[in-house]
Amino acid sequence: MPTNPKKQARPAKTAAPGKATTAKAAPAKAAKAAPGKAAKATPAKATKATKAKDEASRPGPVAHGHPSELAVHTIGGYVLRDEPLQLNEGRPTVTIEVANTGDRPIQVGSHFHFFEANRLLRFERSKAFGMRLNIPATTALRFEPGDSRTVELVPFGGRQRVYGFNGLVDGWSGEGPRPGYQPRRVEAERLAEFRGFLTRKES
Repeated sequence: MPTNPKKQARPAKTAAPGKATTAKAAPAKAAKAAPGKAAKATPAKATKATKAKDEASRPGPVAHGHPSELAVHTIGGYVLRDEPLQLNEGRPTVTIEVANTGDRPIQVGSHFHFFEANRLLRFERSKAFGMRLNIPATTALRFEPGDSRTVELVPFGGRQRVYGFNGLVDGWSGEGPRPGYQPRRVEAERLAEFRGFLTRKES
């Protein structure tokens, strides 16, 4: 039976005598000969990769008008406003006189329940129920031995629940549906007197 010339296998192409393999085919043959081994990057490619990495690590643009716009590359520090801020503006405050009757300095933090402050501090404790020092958060006031100073107090915010400190309240310290309604206050004052917390009579 005569064979179909279209289906006959084509003979493989061979290089003409005297002609070497082209330069483009050499890397392909090298890759086939050593599978799994990545080709080493040329110095030009390595330089481009390093440059792209450096550009990616740079900080992006800052929104226009942001206070830190002029300090994009500065690490640490503060960004302050030109106008001073008023702490606890519009909130009720109480001023009391506090004396340290002990022989050691006493320091009270900004959010310590002042009613439960050190028992050797003498002041009108009944006025300090549910109050804290009206000073910036994370700061404190120091009372030296024998010194007396005037401080300003402000009520706690939020739910006004006071736990821990010297264990005189462990509950709600705010005012209720009517003025002066503080169910924990009477028991706290009795417990403070029993434990020797100094106080002054209300003037």
